[in-house]
Amino acid sequence: MKSLHQSAFLVKKIAEALKEKFIGYWLEEIYSHSKTELCLKLTKAKEDSQLIVINFNAHQLLFLTPSQMSNTPKSAMEQFKQAAGTLIKQIENIENERVLIFKLSNEYSLHFLFFGRRADVVLYGAKGNLLGSFRNKLLTLVPTASQKVAVNWDANNWVDFFKQNPFIPLFDDSLETKEFSSENAQNWYNSLSEKHLEIIDDKLGLTDNQTVESNTLSTVHHFNVQLLKRTQQQEKEQAKKKAVEQTGKILTERLAKAQNKLLNLESGGKYQLMADTIMANLTVLNPQLKRQKLMDWVSQNEMEVLLNTEISPAENANKYYKKAKNAHKEVEFLKQKIAQLKHQLENIETVAVKENIVQKKGVSLPYHQFTKDDFEIRVGKSAEKNDEMIMRFSHKNDTWLHAKDVAGSHVLICNSNGKLVPIAVLEYAAALAAKYSKQKSQNLAAVAYTLRKYVFKNKRMTAGKVRVEKEKTLMVKPAE
Repeated sequence: MKSLHQSAFLVKKIAEALKEKFIGYWLEEIYSHSKTELCLKLTKAKEDSQLIVINFNAHQLLFLTPSQMSNTPKSAMEQFKQAAGTLIKQIENIENERVLIFKLSNEYSLHFLFFGRRADVVLYGAKGNLLGSFRNKLLTLVPTASQKVAVNWDANNWVDFFKQNPFIPLFDDSLETKEFSSENAQNWYNSLSEKHLEIIDDKLGLTDNQTVESNTLSTVHHFNVQLLKRTQQQEKEQAKKKAVEQTGKILTERLAKAQNKLLNLESGGKYQLMADTIMANLTVLNPQLKRQKLMDWVSQNEMEVLLNTEISPAENANKYYKKAKNAHKEVEFLKQKIAQLKHQLENIETVAVKENIVQKKGVSLPYHQFTKDDFEIRVGKSAEKNDEMIMRFSHKNDTWLHAKDVAGSHVLICNSNGKLVPIAVLEYAAALAAKYSKQKSQNLAAVAYTLRKYVFKNKRMTAGKVRVEKEKTLMVKPAE
């Protein structure tokens, strides 16, 4: 027996329980203090206040009715202002649909959409016009309470039946042994409404040893709390697994690099040979080339030599002689480093958790974050932070923007996949670039933009200064 959770039948049960309890209550406040939680404060008298919490942390709409009333957090943001202060006249649901509706005294209606990952809370006006969406996931109209979603009985087998009627949960495994027919399907479907609320699932931690109230809202609340705990535990385990994989990859690459470097040093006087070869070819080498092949007159073989073109060949040779002299120190250091990396790989889980904690406690990001049509937009916090953002937190395919010929923040439209950036996203980012510049008070501002790969910086440039190629200009109104 599988859970009835998030099914049309459970939503119907919740609607009946809410209707019995909350009709005649006032929607005193509707607020949120995170992107995944919406709170409804209901009152009927000074001593009678209730809280309904809509939580989306499990990637679906979870209905919670905590028994203890907490004060509104100072950081709370008011939501659905048009519905606050109204009376709940009616509570109903659409038959065979996962939609719960609060009908309000100002003829507005608040819809709770139990649509899995597309779940949302939506406010409609008196004429059925869309007034707001909490998650902005669903901007199309949903069925009204007067409509009924019909069951399609015309199917060849049980699999087709459930595909044609997605609002019906397949929770009874015994159907697999029962022959499909329209009559059998109707009998089974009609029996669902007669069943008690069956949302107990041992996998979620609700066992026979735990006491769950027979009240529908209490049972739903208890179930959803357990579901949230399991979801959060799974997310922690997945994050830990990902951290272990990433840390293991980094440590393996470091180990291979250290082992290769040690092998080169131990394979015999690499630095000494490099210096001797340079000195033996002073008359024929080209001091302007960083890499060139020179003859090793001892082995009579050519070898590639690396030169620093800013100093003379003789000075290059002296640097290699010094490295050769200190090579034994580097060998010892590399051996210790290799032993340390191997030990870290043997204790990879501990290292990964520690690294993750250090990252969380580290400095804040050097940019402000915005989003537009699923594109992340980054705005540098200062001249120094601009440099850090460009050097450490950008991709060559990102779009770079900056208010033209004035001081201001660098802006990036993150686009590592190289997708086409819509003009609306480009204009939004340009407006941000103008806002975070000395053109913020202008009616129209010129903003330069190009791909990140055409933005260059060297050590001699001051903080925030860059060299730009292939730039274009866009005229926009600075964002408010």
